Amino acid sequence: MRSAVLISIACLIASPALSQTTREKCAAVAPSMLEASDGLSSMSQAMTSIDYGQAIAQFSGTEAEQLRRLDAAQKELMPILNAYLAEMEATAMTMRACAR
Repeated sequence: MRSAVLISIACLIASPALSQTTREKCAAVAPSMLEASDGLSSMSQAMTSIDYGQAIAQFSGTEAEQLRRLDAAQKELMPILNAYLAEMEATAMTMRACAR
């Protein structure tokens, strides 16, 4: 649903609506961008709060191996996710400032 909203906003901004100012375009994008940024930030925090070492110690076999794979995947993902989050936050702040 959120992606559909963002796509709709992107199409609106890309359209040649002469009556729409840059400020109005920014105001249309800013709320969704801020909401997405907050959600991604919460997800990132939740992901990094998991202590996989402690969880892995509680299991053996298939469960422990799955937790090890998840931990390894997260270690690869987090730098990319955090870089994306930083860009999303910067974009959200830019749109918010533009909308004022």
